[in-house]
Amino acid sequence: MMIITTMQDTIGRTPVFKFTNKDYPIPVNSAIYAKLEHLNPGGSVKDRLGQYLIEEGFKTGKITSKTTIIEPTAGNTGIALALVALKHHLKTI
Repeated sequence: MMIITTMQDTIGRTPVFKFTNKDYPIPVNSAIYAKLEHLNPGGSVKDRLGQYLIEEGFKTGKITSKTTIIEPTAGNTGIALALVALKHHLKTI
């Protein structure tokens, strides 16, 4: 069992689903897998992007504790950046 201390700790740790011949018409000798990215805390694969951008920014010094993240969108990238910024106590606009 995975125990976490923040929802952001689950980003990218989504399960993989294997389609089976029993439930889906899978060609013989084939395997089809799907990464269930919608189970990220922000509901999107963009959670990985938000986490990468902010953590890489800290590593390179482009983001500090005084940085304000500005993302003019109402889409999944904005949600992901706000989610990860919250973990790092960064202001977002």
